[in-house]
Amino acid sequence: MANRNLQRAEDALNSLIKSYPLLDLEKKAHIMPLDLTSFDSVKEFAKLFREKFDRCDVLINNAGVMMCPYELTKDGHEMQFGTNHLGHFLLTNLLFDLLLKSTDPRVINVSSSAHQFK
Repeated sequence: MANRNLQRAEDALNSLIKSYPLLDLEKKAHIMPLDLTSFDSVKEFAKLFREKFDRCDVLINNAGVMMCPYELTKDGHEMQFGTNHLGHFLLTNLLFDLLLKSTDPRVINVSSSAHQFK
C-alpha cells in the first residue's frame, strides 16, 4: 500500500486485517510512502519498490484528489491533473518492466463516480 499519509495507510491496513483475517495480511501487506504530487517521490517509491520486490502483479492507480482549489504540484502542474494523471503515468512507466515479470499483470485505474451525477 502506497500513501502520502502513512498513518492513514496503517489505519486502512489494520481495518483490512480485522475484516479479512484469513488473508494473513500482517505478513503479506507492505506500506510504503508515496506522494503522487511529486515526481521525486514517485521515483523514490519505484526505487524502494524495486529493492523490495522482483515483480508487480497488480498496480491499482486510485485517483487521489478531486475538485481541489487551484494549486500546483511540486513540479509545477495543476494539482488534480498532476496527481491523478501525471503521477500515475510516471509510476506505471517506472514499474512497467516489473509488471511484465508477472504471469498475469494488471494495471487498474480507478476514478470517482462523479461522471454519473446529473
